[in-house]
Amino acid sequence: AAEGAMLIIGGEMACKHATKLGLPSLFMDSMKESVRTAVRTAMHTLNATVMEQHRAAEFSSLLNYSFDAILKLNDKGCIEAANHLAEKLLRQPVAELIGKRFFDIPAVQITPVLSEAIQQHIDTGADITLVYSKSLKSTDTENATYISVDENKTVTGMEIGPMVPTREGAFMKIYIARRELLRQLVEQAAANGLHDFDRDIVQRAINDGTLKICGYEYTDLAAQIDSIQSYFNFNMSLQNDEVRRQLFPAERPVYTKVRDDMPARYNNEGKCSNSLVANGCIIEGTVINSVLFRGVKVAKGAVVKNSIVMQDAQIQEGAEIDHCILDKQSVIRRNGRLIAPAAYPIVIAKNVVI
Repeated sequence: AAEGAMLIIGGEMACKHATKLGLPSLFMDSMKESVRTAVRTAMHTLNATVMEQHRAAEFSSLLNYSFDAILKLNDKGCIEAANHLAEKLLRQPVAELIGKRFFDIPAVQITPVLSEAIQQHIDTGADITLVYSKSLKSTDTENATYISVDENKTVTGMEIGPMVPTREGAFMKIYIARRELLRQLVEQAAANGLHDFDRDIVQRAINDGTLKICGYEYTDLAAQIDSIQSYFNFNMSLQNDEVRRQLFPAERPVYTKVRDDMPARYNNEGKCSNSLVANGCIIEGTVINSVLFRGVKVAKGAVVKNSIVMQDAQIQEGAEIDHCILDKQSVIRRNGRLIAPAAYPIVIAKNVVI
C-alpha cells in the first residue's frame, strides 16, 4: 500500500493480507488460464480507476474555474460536489451542502404553486398533469396549444395551432409525470416514428383515453414570449408596478451576472418618465415609456419613446426612436430617426450602427 498498490492478486494468504491492509484483492488458483484472466481483470480495473481519476480531475477543474454555479447530484438528488459560486448562490458553505438533498436547501425550496400542482397530480392519480392558464395569450398560432378541463380536473380535449381557439385553457408547456412513464412514452414514440410530444403522445392519449391526463390551473402572472411583438409587449408591461411585483417577488429573488457600475446619471436637461432605467445609464436627452438596460447612453437632444434599449447601446445627439428594440452595443447616429407602429416594432441587431 505504501508503494501505491491498488489491487492485490494471489492466493488465499495474499487475499487475507490485502484485507488486513484495506486493499481490494483478486483470488487466483495455479492454472495458467486463471493467471491470464486475473491479469486481464486487473488491467481493466486499473484502466477504469485511472479513467475515473482523470474524470474527477477534469470535474475538479470545472468546479474551480467555471464562471457558473455548478452542483453534482447523485441518483437520490443529494449533492456530491459544489463550487464556490454555488456556495454564494445557495448561501451555504460547500461543506454544509455536501450530502444534502437539493430541494431541502432553503434557497431552492419549490414554489407554493408548483407544490400545489404536484400535490394535485398525486391526489387525482393522474398519469400526466398539464399546467394551463386562462389569462395567457399567444401570438404563435402555429404552436399555441389549448385544453379544456372538466370539474374533475380531467383534460377532455386539446387543440394545437388553432386560428380561433375554442378551448379556454392555454397550455403552458409544463408537464408533471413520473420519470419512468415519460421514458416509456418517449421510447415507444421513437420506435413508432413519432416525434411531436403534444400531437403524437398527449393529444392521442386524450382522444383515446389511454392515459389519465389532468389539468392544473395557474392563476398568477403568465406570459408566453413567442414573437417579437409578445417580447415587446411584455417588456413594456414591466413598467406596471403590479406586474413587476408578481414577476420578482421578494421571497423568490432572481439572480443575474453582477456588473458593478455607477447609478444612472441624469444631467440638467435630461428628462425621464414612466421608464425603467438600469445602473450605468447616462440620460442627457428624453426617455418616455421605455426600458433601458445597463450602460445605455441617451445623448443631448435625443428622444427615446416606447422602446427597449439593451446593454451599452447609444442614442446620439438629436436622434429619435419610437417603438424600437435595440440589441446590445448598437448605435443610432446623430439625428437618426427610427419610428415604427406599436404592432410592428423595429428590431436592430447587436453591434449595428445606423
